[in-house]
Amino acid sequence: QGLQQQLTQTQAQKNTLANKIKVLQKQQAVLNLQIQATNLQVNELGGQITDTTNSITQNKSRVQDLQSQISGVIRAINQNDKYPFIYTAVSQQKLSDVFGVYENYAQVSRGLSELIKQLGLANDQLSVQKQDLSDEQLAAQNLLSIKTLQQSQLTGSVKDKSTLLVQTKGREADYQATISDT
Repeated sequence: QGLQQQLTQTQAQKNTLANKIKVLQKQQAVLNLQIQATNLQVNELGGQITDTTNSITQNKSRVQDLQSQISGVIRAINQNDKYPFIYTAVSQQKLSDVFGVYENYAQVSRGLSELIKQLGLANDQLSVQKQDLSDEQLAAQNLLSIKTLQQSQLTGSVKDKSTLLVQTKGREADYQATISDT
């Protein structure tokens, strides 16, 4: 009866270890899925970072273009300012020509105001894009940290499974030895 009890106990230990191995295999499957999900999120963020970087580059180019246009308008205004309005009024043959010159000057001034407004909007958008890029990069770093942690957990789970497999093999050998003794 002592041998039967030992056989039953050894079989129970073997079953317990087999169940622990199954639990670890499920944990490994879950961790592998989590790692895959994290990889997908990292890839998606990588695409977003690329898109944001491209938008920043385009916006910087637009800012430079607007600054160049503003410089041209300011040069035109400075050129017109070289001649006093009275000189311009006297130098024109008709009163309508004087109003035409004044209207041109007013259009240039309105154009300058519009360009400055667009430049302000472009700079605001650029600031938002830079913040978005910073946020995306931080999120990517966090995801990579999570992935590292998940991989570490998976490695630990694999080691635990290997240890349990060795123990199970040992219990199986004990079980077989007990059976052959009977």
